[in-house]
Amino acid sequence: MACSNELIQNLINRVNDKKCGKVQSSCKYSEELRKFAITIHFYSPRAYYYLREKFDLCLPHVNTLRTWYARLDCEPGFTQESLITIKNMKERKPDLKLCLTFDEMSIREHTEWVGQRHYGFVNLGNDLAMDGAAIANQVLVFMVVALNSFWKIPVGYFPGRGFTASQKANPLKICLDLLHLTGCEVISITFDGIASNMNIAQLRCRFFFRT
Repeated sequence: MACSNELIQNLINRVNDKKCGKVQSSCKYSEELRKFAITIHFYSPRAYYYLREKFDLCLPHVNTLRTWYARLDCEPGFTQESLITIKNMKERKPDLKLCLTFDEMSIREHTEWVGQRHYGFVNLGNDLAMDGAAIANQVLVFMVVALNSFWKIPVGYFPGRGFTASQKANPLKICLDLLHLTGCEVISITFDGIASNMNIAQLRCRFFFRT
């Protein structure tokens, strides 16, 4: 991912403003900085934490990134309407228990112009598909299933291409965080047995497998 002069200057300005004591909370992040932050965090949270520390915390906080992942429509990312629905279900049934499932699905490599943009490219959510992004051939889908009720609901999806274990682990953690904010308890995670899924258990997650 290339860093433009505008992006670098934006970061330098934010660092200088912070050193001068200027308040930045009301200063909006540029679209390019949003793309940079969410892309780095999606592929490597550890690298993002390092960069944020080196830039004197002038990159967005992870909680801010989490809100950018959540959508108010059906675009790639996590769907806010689904999370609101789950929260309402929790209020009606306080002892609600959930299972989170995720899987990759193969899709046809194809792009199409709809409205004012192209669809079909790798997309990390919140319309932050990078310039020159590859055409997606898979979609990573997250679905929530009620274990003590009778419903299931998709909560998010990400068009991609050859997801690695680390690339799946990060949105998985974000999804768990978002579900936690609804007040629900996720007591199990279900996925198939391919190597990249099994390797997620080694990436700062402790899953206990029952035999």
